[in-house]
Amino acid sequence: SDQLDSTVIKSSTSPFRVSRFGQLVYTELSVGCGNCSLLEMVRSQPSQSAAIRTHNNDEVTTFGQLLGMLKHAANLSRLGVKEGEVVAYLTPHGPLGAVSFLVLGAQTTVAPLDPNLTSQELVQALQQLNAKVLVTFDCLSLGLEVCNQATEKVGIPLVVAKSVGSAGMFEWDLPADQSTSSPPPPVCKKDQVLFMVRTSGTTSTPKVVPLINGSVVRNAELLGTTLNLTKNDIALNAMPLFHVGGIYANLLSSLCQGGSCICMPAFNAEVFVQTLSRASNR
Repeated sequence: SDQLDSTVIKSSTSPFRVSRFGQLVYTELSVGCGNCSLLEMVRSQPSQSAAIRTHNNDEVTTFGQLLGMLKHAANLSRLGVKEGEVVAYLTPHGPLGAVSFLVLGAQTTVAPLDPNLTSQELVQALQQLNAKVLVTFDCLSLGLEVCNQATEKVGIPLVVAKSVGSAGMFEWDLPADQSTSSPPPPVCKKDQVLFMVRTSGTTSTPKVVPLINGSVVRNAELLGTTLNLTKNDIALNAMPLFHVGGIYANLLSSLCQGGSCICMPAFNAEVFVQTLSRASNR
């Protein structure tokens, strides 16, 4: 009903529809949905090639390791998540945020959230997104008490994932009796919504923008091609990975070309220059 009670605004590139009540913006891009999904893009790269790098050492997560996480460690079927259901997660800065987006987004619609949200803001976001589950991480500064309060109020489960190493890999922290079997993971297809982005909410309640899987990958491919990126290039990302800047411009544009991305835990000018210098010698 929200979609019906909305206003269509025309532009020179594409029409978009603004819902009055659901706080959603529905876009109709003329470029189509692209040639492949996020999962297909990851599968197309050499399994031994580095995808995600740490900023202070040479530890990496390869494309093959990302795919391996789908089988068991980060298989959303083990959480009862089905294709198309929204998984919200509090994304840490650094490699863990990048791996979370790639592995969870390969399976279903994801909603990366700012780890600095207050309890009230988190409740609002979960309700707005109609999330099936909230995933958080054992290394996040946002307390479990805040997450528990929010998920209890919304009525959805909270899952805490354990980080493994420093290059972003993780696994579900489930009781032993829940981790004995691994059904096939769900798959986010290229014509389905890949992720839901919340706007900043500067002038009103934050809105949710759903982005189609194939269009996201296609946009990243175009960025990488425009920048003449190759499999030998390493991107350096200091931007948050809960919005399009870090995800599109640095992470996906590099990975779509077979390159890799260094993910800094936060921006620090001195560390940024040091990391840039080290990366140029890899």
